[in-house]
Amino acid sequence: MTTCEKVVQDFGNELTTLYYQNCKKGFKFIGDDPENKVIKIPQDIIDVMLSTYNLSGLENDMPATEYLQRFYLHNRCLLFTEGIWMSETAGVPHALVYKPGTYLNFKMAGMTRLTALTDGASCMCTGPDPGSDELGYYKRLIHHVETEVDFTPSCDTIDVVVPTQEMWYNGKQVNAGTPYRITKPGKIKLIKPGYIVEFWLSDVNLEESVIDYCKMWVNKDIIFKERHARV
Repeated sequence: MTTCEKVVQDFGNELTTLYYQNCKKGFKFIGDDPENKVIKIPQDIIDVMLSTYNLSGLENDMPATEYLQRFYLHNRCLLFTEGIWMSETAGVPHALVYKPGTYLNFKMAGMTRLTALTDGASCMCTGPDPGSDELGYYKRLIHHVETEVDFTPSCDTIDVVVPTQEMWYNGKQVNAGTPYRITKPGKIKLIKPGYIVEFWLSDVNLEESVIDYCKMWVNKDIIFKERHARV
């Protein structure tokens, strides 16, 4: 039976986290978080991406011809922190493979199965509480932290970070996967290299999110493959 060494479920500041850590190869989980509205990527933004990054020149031509057309904004952020992962969505005859550091702010209609393709794989899903009556669409950023960084909140009202490793903020300890509100600039230190997901109350910039996603395709952090084909 495939398992994870540790599963963290935490909440706070109107956000929740589900964090699978050190999973064995073959571990699977289903992503079907609810949305309270469908926000599709406007065609003009897709057109800009196609011309700016020449996605049509990529092998298989998939980001341009399939996924950008199908995506809508996800209120949560899915971050693949360690190992190699694969997603398969019902009704889509292809699979996507993700390298460490890849993150997703979009989803497609239909249930998605995520599978760890390597031992020691970890993945964190965080965002507004799925049980809330009104699910917000917070702006979010991913920060990679090697050891210690000076951190300034992006918003002076509500700014929440979720670390993938045990964190110290101005000397206060915060457990991995715990949404923690940042109220002023300070030092963030992680017990070992990892990431923090930052959320704040602001409209999501769809163009910025699409640019981030397309960069990961161009850099081969996201790889398209036929289902059942070897990676």
